[in-house]
Amino acid sequence: MRRSTLGWKLVSALVLAVPTAAPAAQDAFAQGAAADSWTQEELDNLLAPIALYPDPILAQVLVAATYPEQVLAAQAHVKAFGADNIDQMPWEISVKAVARYQPVLNLLADGEDWMTALGQAYATQPTDVMDAVQRLRRMASAQGNLQTTTQQQVVVEREVIRIVPAEPRVIYVPTYDPAVIYHRPVYIAHAHPAYWSWGIGHPIGVWLTYDVDWWGHRVYHHGWHTHGPRWAVVARPWIVVNPIYVAPRHTIIVVNRGVVHRRWDTRYVRRYGVVHRNAGFERHDRGFRRDGDGRGVAERRAVPRDDAYGQRAVPTPSRGYDRGAPSAPSAPRAPVTRSERREASAPRASSERATAPRASTPRASTPRASTPRASTPRASTPRASTPRASTPRASTPRAERESAPRASAPRDGSAAPRASAPKSSGGSSARGGERGTRGTRGSSREKPRGN
Repeated sequence: MRRSTLGWKLVSALVLAVPTAAPAAQDAFAQGAAADSWTQEELDNLLAPIALYPDPILAQVLVAATYPEQVLAAQAHVKAFGADNIDQMPWEISVKAVARYQPVLNLLADGEDWMTALGQAYATQPTDVMDAVQRLRRMASAQGNLQTTTQQQVVVEREVIRIVPAEPRVIYVPTYDPAVIYHRPVYIAHAHPAYWSWGIGHPIGVWLTYDVDWWGHRVYHHGWHTHGPRWAVVARPWIVVNPIYVAPRHTIIVVNRGVVHRRWDTRYVRRYGVVHRNAGFERHDRGFRRDGDGRGVAERRAVPRDDAYGQRAVPTPSRGYDRGAPSAPSAPRAPVTRSERREASAPRASSERATAPRASTPRASTPRASTPRASTPRASTPRASTPRASTPRASTPRAERESAPRASAPRDGSAAPRASAPKSSGGSSARGGERGTRGTRGSSREKPRGN
């Protein structure tokens, strides 16, 4: 009996001691959360670019912003393959829905830091995010810029402004300047002449399964039921339901709470402060800075190496909504000398390109014995030149040739007697005499005689 009583006393002491430490830990956590909580002005600046989106698109954006890695992968997939095979990707269904609307996808992916901050705000303060959207819509409505048109319907129910599609099969995504829409009227003569554009219409598909419950301050899954929102009931006859987007497991919306550990650069979110210019984001700065190419070390590690389609999702540099906002200053580049250019253009050794030095065993090279080739001088035999014997020709004097009678041919056709030339003293024949005569003529031509 004493043992049981002693045991109960020990258990009671432990139970009573635990609550004394728990409130201290909860208070510390609450103080840290309160220090990082978002104010109304900060939430207005974050939600200004999307507060006037239709409710079906806005619901997808709020949930998809908590999955920044998947949004970046979706943008890379759409750029490479278009809208093909989006349903087979292992993404959250809100990311798949956003991938169907390229203006919305580019707005999130191009502003990576802003998307991360938006996801953190919705994951930690969903009620305040819904209130900020309604506050911005009331500001635009007070300026006369939020009106029912052929692209959208603006419905006011119990002090809540809802924006729904005007057609059952097409939805429009507006593009506007938040620095102007919330502060001065631009909707004139039933049109937006400036600072607002509609673009092309996008199809309403089964992927738009999320909607906003303004009174419950949450995003819910309507499942295309007949008791869903009015716009979904009207569009239901043209919707082909499939288990990828409509299933019991999607009724519980899973928000990525791990997005609060993702760091972002406050310099790229500062340009979104156009509604309340006196409200900045400096107190959320954790010392994270991106490098020269616009990527941070933490973001590069968070991106999966291989996506579902076999490519690496590369985050793009963050660009804000305000085009005139100054970007981060870049360091001046030092002039490159001629010697540095020559060294840069020189081919690198293979050991420098290798990531790990590879142990290479030196190869023993045996010198090759080269035998000198004996060159034999070529004997040149002198060519004997034999003098050509010249035979003297007998020359007939010119006087004798002129005095010799010419033989005339007879008229009767008989052969005339051939005159025989007188033989010279040298004993040469008549033919030889003729040759000599010819030689004499040649010599007389070469050496003309004087008169």
